[in-house]
Amino acid sequence: MQRVATTFSDTLLRLFRVNRKDIWYLHFIFEAYDGVATVSTVDAKDGIVRIIIPAGREEEAGELLRELSLEISLEELPE
Repeated sequence: MQRVATTFSDTLLRLFRVNRKDIWYLHFIFEAYDGVATVSTVDAKDGIVRIIIPAGREEEAGELLRELSLEISLEELPE
């Protein structure tokens, strides 16, 4: 997992492959959990998304990802 220094805080970047049809769902769920993480689509064709987690929200985001992995396919990729 890559940490990136920003002007605000440390940010954790995680890259995942998901089923293309689940990209919208992943975006929707993380939007509902305001401030936990931001999802951005890297490659819609291949189902690659980047999840950007602010410092201090790693545990909450990790738990959400674990729960989501019970519903949809989430394959973590090296950065």
